[in-house]
Amino acid sequence: NPPAAPPPPPAATQTTRSLLQGETFPDPPAAGSPSARINFRLPSSRTQRTFPPTAPLRSVFAFVLSSLPPSPDSFEMRYGFPPKLLDLEEQGARTVEELGLGGETVNVRFLE
Repeated sequence: NPPAAPPPPPAATQTTRSLLQGETFPDPPAAGSPSARINFRLPSSRTQRTFPPTAPLRSVFAFVLSSLPPSPDSFEMRYGFPPKLLDLEEQGARTVEELGLGGETVNVRFLE
């Protein structure tokens, strides 16, 4: 009998950058259109952006990614009190409105 093949290595965790490959974010809504303003606390700065309420969370992550330096490849976002994690993989298709992000401050933290 030939020896059994070794088990495959565990799947590498995908980075935020790889999960968002090709993802874009919408232009801010026109004046007078429904909108949701989100404040962002980035590791070295603050910014804010207005999104359509129907924008998916993936587009919010794409905006944050565009605001960061080329590295690191992963980050997390939390909002509210107590802080709630925004999960790109599980909540990426949910809208800004569904998640109640309008008027919130989202804290962005780099991951190792």
